[in-house]
Amino acid sequence: MPKICGVTTAVPPYRVPQSDASRFAQHHFGDRMRDLQRMLTVFENAGIDTRYFSRPVDWHVEPHTIAEKNEVYIQSATDLSVDASCRLLDLMHLTARDFDYIINVNTTGLATPSIDARLINRLGCRHDIRRTPIWGLGCAGGV
Repeated sequence: MPKICGVTTAVPPYRVPQSDASRFAQHHFGDRMRDLQRMLTVFENAGIDTRYFSRPVDWHVEPHTIAEKNEVYIQSATDLSVDASCRLLDLMHLTARDFDYIINVNTTGLATPSIDARLINRLGCRHDIRRTPIWGLGCAGGV
């Protein structure tokens, strides 16, 4: 029977306090979004104190192509997946060959091969590992 043996996390390197994220949104979207002030209450009521980004905040105001943004997603998502998986393996005193199944849920970008396939290759998992990549479902993907 499948079971979850442990849980670990990995976060991107750039830490941004929620108050800074709110000011950033207000500064960069204030003149382009109607009712922004009403929407900014989300920052106050979300119960989030800190956000983490894969690139410095200023990177997000510079122009980037969709391809550039997606490449950052692929690199960051793969690296964070490897980091969290290695933490889990260390915590549980296991090796990547002990994984039987990987489920990856994302809505940030698209990757072919998928992030779970990249993870399997980077970790050196067994060739018969089962996997389920889930994307495009928004917040419902985690359910």
